[in-house]
Amino acid sequence: QFEHNKYIFHNISETISVNSSIGFVKAVDSDNNIITYSIISSDLMINSLTGEILLRKQLDYDTSPCINAIVVANDNGGYNSTCQIEICLKPINEFSPELHPESRLIYVNIDNTSLIHLNANDRDRSPSSFISYQYGQVSKCNLTFLHLSSNGTIYLNKKEECTGIIDLMILISDNDQYPSAKLTNQTIRLIFYSNLTPLKQVLSEASMSMFAYKKFQNFSLETITTEMIIIFIIIIILIFILLIVCLITCITYRRRKLSKHLLKPTKLHIKQSPSPLINLSQKHLTLLTSSSQASKDRICFTEVSNV
Repeated sequence: QFEHNKYIFHNISETISVNSSIGFVKAVDSDNNIITYSIISSDLMINSLTGEILLRKQLDYDTSPCINAIVVANDNGGYNSTCQIEICLKPINEFSPELHPESRLIYVNIDNTSLIHLNANDRDRSPSSFISYQYGQVSKCNLTFLHLSSNGTIYLNKKEECTGIIDLMILISDNDQYPSAKLTNQTIRLIFYSNLTPLKQVLSEASMSMFAYKKFQNFSLETITTEMIIIFIIIIILIFILLIVCLITCITYRRRKLSKHLLKPTKLHIKQSPSPLINLSQKHLTLLTSSSQASKDRICFTEVSNV
């Protein structure tokens, strides 16, 4: 016979790993026979000798906040006894609240509408959590045109009129305490029109703005980054090619200049003073330097007589 008819295990974390221990059950036999345990559950398993309850698969508070099972104790004499176990999970705040798609773009006729209600959903709301809203500055009109409530209701001030497109930043909190609240920043678009300013006119006047907004909605940072990388690589390649061309041009220029310098003859003009041993005529000696390696040090003198 079990010590308790029902074993309760509360505040078990839903992130507990498979094969972890949940707790123990215990049965006693007056004849001191060996007792073996078994459990009827697809989520749990039990040690047949010790009565330790183990986790068979991962648990999820949002799917099953509490699990119930039956444990059976058998002795060698063919007798058995049963007890119930209840395991209740402690919720973990995993997901941020999300605004419903119909609350992201809202068309409002200010002549026929006095309030707008936003809807958001939280996939893992605990019993103590609730969704609240905070608002930023509006992109158009005076803020007093809209009275913003923390429960997601937007009241229109009938004393003021405003038509056109208004972008409103909203901060949504699930106020969950397990272990902390999660926040979501989203921008909603309100398109206000009236009987005097029909929707078609408002959309026509703001067509360029709407086009930019759709582009913003479809904006992909990955695409922009890829394009920037491709452009950067092309620029680097062009710079590298330009450097190679400049280097080749400089080398070619220096070689041509050096070649002209080596091939240019050097003239040596010698003017002799009158001497009794030679004629009074001037003689010019032209010093020719050979460019060949074999006659590098050979100097030829050519005598030129002045007539």
